[in-house]
Amino acid sequence: ASYKMFGYGLTPLRLIQATFGAATCLFVWVLGRRHFGIRAGLLALFGAAVFPLHLVLAGIEYPIVIGMFLIWGVLMLLGGERPEGARSSTRLVMAGIGVALASMLFEGGWVLGLFVVLWMLLRNESGLSEVP
Repeated sequence: ASYKMFGYGLTPLRLIQATFGAATCLFVWVLGRRHFGIRAGLLALFGAAVFPLHLVLAGIEYPIVIGMFLIWGVLMLLGGERPEGARSSTRLVMAGIGVALASMLFEGGWVLGLFVVLWMLLRNESGLSEVP
């Protein structure tokens, strides 16, 4: 069915990977701007845009681009303002789904899962704030 929809060439795959790479740059910009200001956000956006991962690997049939998109998406979900109640639970569930999908795509997802668990445990013990 996918061959019927996209054809037999690699161009659709490369376009999809380039789209995920551009969305990853957006996540990096949002996190940089949110935590360090507009200038740092723009610098982070530039760094993400010229990073070889987004330039070279978008043309290779390897799921690391989509995995990086999921990793930055999870970090953006957990690194934002702290909503209360149902929104907080929804963000945690979405982050868990992102970690699970990233873990299925490549080994960096397992590192993300470990990081998220340790971050949640240490954040609770330090008394800084509640888990988002």
